[in-house]
Amino acid sequence: MPELPEVENVRRSLEKCVLGKEIAEIKITLPRMIKNLDAEIFSRELVGKKITAVERRGKYLLILLDDDWHWIVHLRMTGKLLYVPDISVEKPKHTHIVVQFTTGDGMFYNDIRTFGTHYFVKKNDFNMINGLYTLGKEPFDLGFNAVYLEKTVKNSKENMKGFLLNQKNIAGLGNIYVDEVLFASGIAPTRKVNTLTHSEAQALVENIQTILQLSIDNGGTTFRDYVNANGEKGNFQLTLAVYGREGEPCLKCGASLSKTKLGGRGTCCCNICQK
Repeated sequence: MPELPEVENVRRSLEKCVLGKEIAEIKITLPRMIKNLDAEIFSRELVGKKITAVERRGKYLLILLDDDWHWIVHLRMTGKLLYVPDISVEKPKHTHIVVQFTTGDGMFYNDIRTFGTHYFVKKNDFNMINGLYTLGKEPFDLGFNAVYLEKTVKNSKENMKGFLLNQKNIAGLGNIYVDEVLFASGIAPTRKVNTLTHSEAQALVENIQTILQLSIDNGGTTFRDYVNANGEKGNFQLTLAVYGREGEPCLKCGASLSKTKLGGRGTCCCNICQK
């Protein structure tokens, strides 16, 4: 699933291409992807709207339109929102939404596994989208610090992996970056969060911000499906320390990295370096 760095790269690459564009037509071939409206109403309401901004909240893309309307997209497992300079080109397989601008260019929404979701709401109606409305702090917010972490974990009995994956605690982290952050912080994924010391909380904050920024700067992580709005893959997978490296030597101590399942999620770590 695209995580914060991947969605941020989609946002940045899309923003450069679509700001100020007016929607002329939308074709939807898989109506169940539209979650809060009938697909025909969704298409009709978006026609004539101009894109005023492209923002991100956690793993959600927020496409801002005229009159304070928002088209909100969650890419889920394999969603891709692609900009196309010429809308008449042949659509890739698994394209389920086609957006044409009055300028002749447009966007394709492509999704192999079809788990992606789309909403059309006013800004004040974000509470209609439970996963968006309940998001925790953004990792780059000024208020995201050791004090916030300590306050959030105080009464929690979750393990570190589950806590960091919980979008109500921190917005945007997923399996890849949680494994990387815990390794960089020297903290075992099975550790109970309420045992964190102040210095460990500080290290977590710093590593979350550093690793996410490095991934953003490298275009995100691509193993199979992820590309930005221009169809470009990320490169951060070339520098991963633990994720996807089970059985390989730890980059710190040389011991073999182990892989287990926590909460149904594959988890890679070093049993020597992570306490």
